[in-house]
Amino acid sequence: MQDDSREAQIKARAGEDGPVRRRILAITDQAAGDWGRAPDAVARGLREARDLSSAERRFVGDAVHELIRHRRRLAHQAGSDAPAALYEAWLCGAILDGAAVTDDPCARIALVHSYPDWMVERFITAFGAEAADRLCAAMNRRAPLTVRANRLKSDRDGLAARLASDGIESSPTRLARDGLTLHTRQNVYEMSAFRDGWMELQDEGSQLCAELVAPPPRGTVVDACAGAGGKTLAIGALLQNRGRIAACDISDRKLEELRRRARRAGLTNLQAALIPAGTSPAPSLAPADRVLVDAPCSGLGVIRRHPETKWRVGPGEVARLARRQRAILEAYLPLVKPGGRLIYATCSLSPEENDGVIDGLLADHPELAPVSAKEVLGKERALAIGDGERLRVRPDLHDTDGFFAAIVRRRA
Repeated sequence: MQDDSREAQIKARAGEDGPVRRRILAITDQAAGDWGRAPDAVARGLREARDLSSAERRFVGDAVHELIRHRRRLAHQAGSDAPAALYEAWLCGAILDGAAVTDDPCARIALVHSYPDWMVERFITAFGAEAADRLCAAMNRRAPLTVRANRLKSDRDGLAARLASDGIESSPTRLARDGLTLHTRQNVYEMSAFRDGWMELQDEGSQLCAELVAPPPRGTVVDACAGAGGKTLAIGALLQNRGRIAACDISDRKLEELRRRARRAGLTNLQAALIPAGTSPAPSLAPADRVLVDAPCSGLGVIRRHPETKWRVGPGEVARLARRQRAILEAYLPLVKPGGRLIYATCSLSPEENDGVIDGLLADHPELAPVSAKEVLGKERALAIGDGERLRVRPDLHDTDGFFAAIVRRRA
């Protein structure tokens, strides 16, 4: 209650010309200048706001994300997309009656929920108009704060008890076995459980993708597009520091971050491998029991966390990414040993990047066979996270980020 009162006071002051308002407008303008670098612009702007209190900086961050998230609707209401006009429209809090503007479902959803027309058209084609409406609304809401208990340090119950002793409320995630949703608003990176490696920030959908890898005891796993290693760390915890996990990426900076995170997590069976862009992975990484290709994608499933995706991605980008995803699969497929599995995952909701890519791979490779998610997770859990065959989670249905994953096996 006290936090709500403080936020109301800050918002009241933010309506006047002052440091809070000026910072919001400046960051919003910088973000819109290059949507591809918008997260960096927001982070940099908040770091530089040393004249503001922590509560004021949190308000600035929330406000900037709201202006980005609802940009199209606010610009329609304000008659301008200038940061000051968007901000004034947001402060007024008026809700747009889409039915009064247009009777076309696509145009109405796009305007009311503030999405580009092409994106809404894709969602309607894939899920139907009613589901697309719910999906767009859900992706405009704040994502839950979800962490994964690190099995190398403790189980989920042990982590929950430690957090409770520090005054942090949590509850088990509904779908992921090692997940907790935190209900206490606090900087995760300052929590002792995080500093000691007991947990990692990770969306529940991302945790489920790692579970689908299901590495065999003492097995060899290759993570083809590891990045900073959220899924790598989860898979390593499942292996319990036995076997080997090779984390590959084209960015040495991301791999160095992964190494740092692995040290904190107590992960000792990790090999980080830099794969220069345009080159194939080293044959020495084979034979692998599991190869995870968590491919670069449009990010249409993580708009809750990255609202700038609405304005950064265009329809041509989706087609280009689908071609790149297929190329990455082809490059890493030779590492899968006979009887081994390839797991393909994206954080996209575009069928072109998901079923289209994996179905094309299966059609061109008779030595591959699909593996049902039920075979890995059991029927009940597999049906809870998709159609029983492939993982398909969405913000409106599961309160996770949007993820897709499919498993194929190389015939023995």
